[in-house]
Amino acid sequence: TADAKPISAEERRARIAKAQTLMQERKLAALLVERGVSATTKVVWCGQNSAGLLLAVHAIRKLGAVGVPLNYRLAAGEAAYVIDNSDSEVIIVDAEYAELIGRARPDTPKVADVLVFGGDGALERLLDRYPSVDIEPDSTVAPATMIYTSGTTGKPKGALRRSGPDPELRRYRVRDLDLDCRR
Repeated sequence: TADAKPISAEERRARIAKAQTLMQERKLAALLVERGVSATTKVVWCGQNSAGLLLAVHAIRKLGAVGVPLNYRLAAGEAAYVIDNSDSEVIIVDAEYAELIGRARPDTPKVADVLVFGGDGALERLLDRYPSVDIEPDSTVAPATMIYTSGTTGKPKGALRRSGPDPELRRYRVRDLDLDCRR
């Protein structure tokens, strides 16, 4: 429009990066749906603050699934207990902690799939084959996270935390990603 302010090259790059992140989040959500993840499916994620795990957390919430953060400092037996006790069916892990998941894997029979970010690039190449379509979450199910206690008085216990839709967060994301169609 005539009154639109010009944006700097830096701002343009930031907007492009944000849009690319949203596209990857949607692709991961599509992959998870194909792998059987739906509302209330438990999905473990393990790693530090990486781009892959950021995508995972958002894709899990988008589907209404239950994210189960796994402490990467746990021993394999402890990790296996949390994974199995949470009834998780999918694990998303940073390559740095894939060995931990590999050691825990024999004791996690409910897990159907392990997806590794940042390893040999296989997951990233796989995501390139998926469409970047917005998946509408099941509006009857609030996104949730199952957080495990440290287990100081026995085995760790999972505490389910549900969060309803956050209109302010949605407005922020629309504004932040410059997706406001009213302009």
